[in-house]
Amino acid sequence: MNTPPNFLPAYKPSLQQKAAAICVLTGALIIFRFKALAQLGAAYLGGVAGDGGLYIWLMRGCFERLSELAWFNTFPFFPYSLGLAWSDNFLLPSLVGSLFIQLGMSDELSYNLILLGASALSGYFTFALTFRLCGIFIAALNSALAFMLLSYFSAHLGHPQLQFAFWLPLGTILLFSFLSHRKFLSALNFGFVCFLTFITTVHFSIFLILLAASLLLGVRLLRPAHFNIADFAKFSGGAALGLSPILFVLSPYLEVKDTFGPRHLYEAYYFSANFLSYLASTPFNLLYSWTNSFSHSEAQLFPGLVIVILSLLAARHVGGTKQLTSYRYLFLSCFSLSAITSLPVFSNTIVSRPWALYLSSLFLWCALASAAALLFRLGQLERRLGSEILTNRAVVALFLFGALVFYSISLGPLGNPAKGDFATGPFALLHLILPGFDSLRAVGRCGIVVLVCLCVCISFPLGRWSRRGKAASWQVAIIGALIALENFNLDYPIETLP
Repeated sequence: MNTPPNFLPAYKPSLQQKAAAICVLTGALIIFRFKALAQLGAAYLGGVAGDGGLYIWLMRGCFERLSELAWFNTFPFFPYSLGLAWSDNFLLPSLVGSLFIQLGMSDELSYNLILLGASALSGYFTFALTFRLCGIFIAALNSALAFMLLSYFSAHLGHPQLQFAFWLPLGTILLFSFLSHRKFLSALNFGFVCFLTFITTVHFSIFLILLAASLLLGVRLLRPAHFNIADFAKFSGGAALGLSPILFVLSPYLEVKDTFGPRHLYEAYYFSANFLSYLASTPFNLLYSWTNSFSHSEAQLFPGLVIVILSLLAARHVGGTKQLTSYRYLFLSCFSLSAITSLPVFSNTIVSRPWALYLSSLFLWCALASAAALLFRLGQLERRLGSEILTNRAVVALFLFGALVFYSISLGPLGNPAKGDFATGPFALLHLILPGFDSLRAVGRCGIVVLVCLCVCISFPLGRWSRRGKAASWQVAIIGALIALENFNLDYPIETLP
């Protein structure tokens, strides 16, 4: 079947709207990083200990490594070679920072500008993505503010590689560009963005590819005739060609893996999220610091009550029709049971571990299957009404499905093989079959993809509200301010070198 030219929404903001968005996002970033701006050229945003110190060193020695050492080698890991492949290589940010230094900027200023620029790009590309889908400025701007200002990012400034989440919305824009026009160039650009992501934050490149796969599966369920084998071949071929420069940087990672072996599942088990992680905020958060004990620091993913409520409203709009009632209740039952059985209080008082985890995993797989069935049924109903394009309802369903997939993965293996448990969660399957997942330890970071999907979804209920008149637009703006307030951190690390 030929794809309609308007199969997917493709709204474009005007130059004035782009400028206004940049101004608002910049102003919000100044407020949230005001402490850093006062020491922009004298101290390092995120601190100098742990990961922060490592990535500062990587940036400062970028030209030295490229000109004096063998490819991917570093001095401090002697006698081991290929030190850059022991973690995120941070090549692209290091190169940009080194160029700033060559232009006469201090190391501190160069490093801080990279992190602040990454945050700004996260906001702008989220704005570009959501405006493309909903076409309403104030709604798209709120989504952009929501993602850029997440309390999680402020708390993890000491993990600079996590600040480069802007690749996720940018890659999604290119994926949707391909779905709209079926152009080989869009697929090529998507693959090249995956490569750039790999030389910035390796696990984000894996997340981006899996997010694309989840969204394409959702499109296939909603509109089977509009993404066929030929489309898949064109997209895969273009993406593979765009990704091909990865061959220059992939070999060191494979050699390190051959030497030390893959990550074990028990590592992901201890770094995984749980249901309460999405209700846990950081210890620096202005309003919700008291929830930080709900989860460990790698998985304090609560985005605030406003985003949660708006996401639930978006979900209600997806499954609110009478014809989807049974599918909706089946999914809600499975998801709720999975969440309840995963809680520590359940395994401590009702069913012993690991059986509680096995139950949680069973219900989680059922939730994924029922969500897929709901998408397929929704697509059937819309096609019967003569709608071949992806409606707003269908687009929201796509991103909720993507959020569910990554929520499921963020829970880790749902079993600790080191203690004799079976690993039965979706992550355990991906660890076995998907390249790169067997090198992932901090699986709770998959929750970042959950949050970007939810930030896209909230633009739709906000857009519907803003259409009620001028007063409603001001109300939506106030909601945006509340989202920012809920994610404001009282403090974040910034340090000078000793």
